[in-house]
Amino acid sequence: MQAIVKRIGRNPQSPDGGAQEASDVQISTAAEERSRAVSIRLMLVDDHRMLREALRAILEKAGDIELVAEADDGAAALELARELEPDVVVMDIGLEGMSGIEATRRMLAENPGIKVLGLSTFADGRMAMQMLEAGARGYLAKSAGGDELLCGIRAVAHQRGLRRRHG
Repeated sequence: MQAIVKRIGRNPQSPDGGAQEASDVQISTAAEERSRAVSIRLMLVDDHRMLREALRAILEKAGDIELVAEADDGAAALELARELEPDVVVMDIGLEGMSGIEATRRMLAENPGIKVLGLSTFADGRMAMQMLEAGARGYLAKSAGGDELLCGIRAVAHQRGLRRRHG
């Protein structure tokens, strides 16, 4: 919430010899400053709770990324994406039931503005290629570090593709 403060002072150069003038001064709260710093709204999709918790801990350290939702399967991811319209979705390729590849395809058919970063244990280039063909903007192996994850999220959010595999 922005506060508007009326500042009243004398202007000696005014025609009436310095009558009081009021001017508005806007003061931003600390919460508003933090909210301006958050530029990427992110949804995390992985069927392994422990991994989601670990990734959440990494994301909490990034001041420019806000985790708006988590899903453990493709159907829940599609529903949350419709409702929340995140900027970026980090999508596990190997989800149970509907694969991350299919969930990405469907999600982007409904909302092509969402950017997807594929995440997988597979170091196989074919899986990465299928994810990219489904519309993902990048791919990262789960063996990558936290800094690489954050770089990948920022890269796809800002229209730069990312293709990294780690063995």
